[in-house]
Amino acid sequence: LHVHLKKFNSVHLAFQIEDICIAEVRRLFDSIITDYPMLAKYLSSDAEIIHSPSFEIAISKIQNEKTSLLATDEKDLVVALKEDAATVEQDIKEVPEDFAIQILKKRRTEFHQVDKQEYLNSRFIVPTSTS
Repeated sequence: LHVHLKKFNSVHLAFQIEDICIAEVRRLFDSIITDYPMLAKYLSSDAEIIHSPSFEIAISKIQNEKTSLLATDEKDLVVALKEDAATVEQDIKEVPEDFAIQILKKRRTEFHQVDKQEYLNSRFIVPTSTS
């Protein structure tokens, strides 16, 4: 019993980490479900208590850099997080050019070409007690 309680307490404490994101919470829940399948009804991504399962799944995919796996309905839910390519280009062009800036600019350009970067950083969306 003590081993199980320590595991649950560990997860409970992890939820209190200030910058924990939805994808990390989902990973913790999925790990608990693996060890305790009877909790799937309460902790699964489509549990009855989840207000918007598709939104949570979409955010998790973005945070896990798996946006190519977003379903159409999930894309619709996160369209407001879509990165504006014109804004990204403008931000890059406004930076003065020197050695360090050229390196950073190249990385920023590559970074924004990665699949995940179609969307804004979504870590500001904090998990709720139901996430």
